[in-house]
Amino acid sequence: MIRTTNLDGSVATRYLAVLAAFAVVFALFPMVGFASAQTASEFDVSLSGLNETNGEGQFGLGEPEPTPGEDPTVGEEPDVGTPTDVSTKRLRGVNRFGTARAIAADAFPNSDRVIIASGEQFPDALAGSFLAGAFNAPVLLVGRGTVPEDTEEALDELGATELVVLGGPNAILPSVRASLTSGDRTIVAEFAGETRFETAADIATSNEPIGSFNGERTAIVATGQVFADALVFGTISFSENFPILLTPTASLHPAADAALDSLDIERVIIAGGPMAVSAAAEAQIRAKDIEVTRVNVPGGDRFDTSTAAADFAKANFGYDFTEINVATGFNFPDALTIAPRGGLNRNPLILTNGTNDVPVGAITDFLRENACEILSLVIAGGPEAVTDANLNALADAANDCADIVDPTPIEEPTPVEEPTPVEQPTANPQAAQFVEGSATITVEDDDSISFTVDFSDVTGPFEPAAGFHIHEGFLSENGPIVVTLATGAELEAAEGQMLTGNVPSGDFDVAELLADPEEYYLNLHSTAFPAGAIRGQFPNGGQDEIIRFDADSDEDQTLDEGDTRTFTAFDLAADGCYRVTLLNDEVFVAEDGTTTFRGEEVDGRNLTLIGGLATTITAVNGLPPVGPGGGASMAQTFGQLRPVPATGELSFTVTAGDTDESFTPVMYFDGACTGETRGGEVTRLELDAVGDGATAIQAFGLAGSTDVTSAP
Repeated sequence: MIRTTNLDGSVATRYLAVLAAFAVVFALFPMVGFASAQTASEFDVSLSGLNETNGEGQFGLGEPEPTPGEDPTVGEEPDVGTPTDVSTKRLRGVNRFGTARAIAADAFPNSDRVIIASGEQFPDALAGSFLAGAFNAPVLLVGRGTVPEDTEEALDELGATELVVLGGPNAILPSVRASLTSGDRTIVAEFAGETRFETAADIATSNEPIGSFNGERTAIVATGQVFADALVFGTISFSENFPILLTPTASLHPAADAALDSLDIERVIIAGGPMAVSAAAEAQIRAKDIEVTRVNVPGGDRFDTSTAAADFAKANFGYDFTEINVATGFNFPDALTIAPRGGLNRNPLILTNGTNDVPVGAITDFLRENACEILSLVIAGGPEAVTDANLNALADAANDCADIVDPTPIEEPTPVEEPTPVEQPTANPQAAQFVEGSATITVEDDDSISFTVDFSDVTGPFEPAAGFHIHEGFLSENGPIVVTLATGAELEAAEGQMLTGNVPSGDFDVAELLADPEEYYLNLHSTAFPAGAIRGQFPNGGQDEIIRFDADSDEDQTLDEGDTRTFTAFDLAADGCYRVTLLNDEVFVAEDGTTTFRGEEVDGRNLTLIGGLATTITAVNGLPPVGPGGGASMAQTFGQLRPVPATGELSFTVTAGDTDESFTPVMYFDGACTGETRGGEVTRLELDAVGDGATAIQAFGLAGSTDVTSAP
């Protein structure tokens, strides 16, 4: 059975207001229920995180939220005082929303139509570059539940009347949509799918013209799991009308596969190397008789990829380097919103390690090689995103034209003038590193633990105190090592920073991990980050209460006829598909907390049945519920429900009926969800027996019992 989790190493958590060294921002990804007999268990783990060595920082480094009463500075900030002839200009706001506003005002001073995307996640805005190019429109950002003041003012400044909204009601709430349409503004188009992959495919198949490369209809395929390699391809998507299809790294997503067919794509540009889009996914594309061009630097990182994309755009699409757009590679919003500007002017976008004062060598080398053409650098964001020192160093490199054209050796930069490896900020971070990777951890039948970990984005060295471990501890806790998966020496010796191994579990009882995985976390340590460069919590996988509800929803309550009550489940799988069912007298909770159910044989399965309730589910995430199993005739169960991607939360509201009764909500993975298998083969909670006292063999969550009193 497979449990998948997305793990972030960050100083600030997205779900807990706990600040501790290398805490975790996390969202649970697909997870199956488990049987009582122990079998091999595999955890597929996607890792990414922001690690800091000074200050608290925040996830999404580069744009601190404005404090109450603060007057944001938004707009163009020319020249930060570099001693070079290359001009520099910042387009900045106090946060990501203000920076998007400044970029829009600079590149699209008047725009009737605007693309609206979430500022809390990257995939929708990335895929939206295609529509931005088709409509010649800027991209502005909103919060899931708010329209920031900067965005509201930007819409007014641009004179926008037509809005194209990317993402469904979980990404951008209905209340935000209503706020956006104040005055004479209307939403003229919306694109959404059940996951980021379906949303990207929906955008791609929007009937907008598809561009060609070498006379062949072309699309860009990028990973939808991490933003690093994909960011800079928004410029090419904008200028060339190439749709961007998103896929998991390992294999081509069915939505992307179908879109390639429906769009009659003849050539695909793959964004980044095989760690972004795997060789297996590339083979799937080639098997469709589609030509493939991969744009990357073998063995390179996000910064190398950005320079490769710039060179590719110049060689094939008429880009020039007179002006270079620059954004931090440690976060996504600034790069996503400046990409349309680059595409509009056919100037490339490159990424820099902006919170470090010394830029990475790949970027300064690129600027020096093209210095005789470069006249200006345009930076997205303020010094919090790209420091003045980093910018000055970039400008110095871009001003090196004289040294390149003069053949006199003495005038060439000497090695001592070049940053040495010790000076590289990725080896000795001054402020922050955004790091990504992946791992598969399998508990074998003999209790040994096999693992494969990709930590190519984490900078060494890894000796002597480093290592890769399983620790015991909840999300907000630091706990002891229970299993050493790899030593610092083994990490150091790993070629390409990919490591596979198998270790005995020793004195650790792996049954405890399988029963209560939420009590354990993974931590990969480096010399620079001895407390942990990447840390992530294992998903919660116990039989009982794997889905946690809000603080008061597990308490018994009483409702009068017509009253409503809203339940909120959180820490859910970001791409999970759930079902909510209101049970009458089929659930029993013993004094020791053990939960059993009443089951009946249905279709060869032992399942719970819905009681004859008058109380109904009347809203899911603030919207009228829809989905298989629901509707007016069966309003006590709804399936194929998706949590809010940015928060992992799913709420539902019940309305008390006209009958004296009690009900208990249960939530579990939905076996009817398209493409899902972890929910079982049927839509009801699966039990191990018929009649009272049956135990669930499928992971679930339970909220408290509620009594309904009808009107006299």
